[in-house]
Amino acid sequence: MHPIVQQNIALHRFEIHLDGHLIGVCDYTQHGNRLSFTHTEIEPAHGGKGYAKLLVETALDDAATQHLKVAPYCSYISKVIADQPEKYLGLVPQEIRAQFGLPGDTKK
Repeated sequence: MHPIVQQNIALHRFEIHLDGHLIGVCDYTQHGNRLSFTHTEIEPAHGGKGYAKLLVETALDDAATQHLKVAPYCSYISKVIADQPEKYLGLVPQEIRAQFGLPGDTKK
């Protein structure tokens, strides 16, 4: 009963599956080297179990691996970035951080 996170390029989203069932998604659009994350949702029955965080961290880690920049229009993604600035803040271009309520540097 381990969750599996994978990117569904055709649907422009990251998905989290549990026991073969889709339980959550993290939607994005891509423009060049920038991913704009627009929405994250976990089925209510699976809320509060850390699945959203796992989903978002996997999506952000994938963006980092691919050297992509991130625009966190989804408020939950902004929260994950703000909670772990040393790991994720560098993905968000300096000039757009303020619009998402993010600090200018990695100090909390």
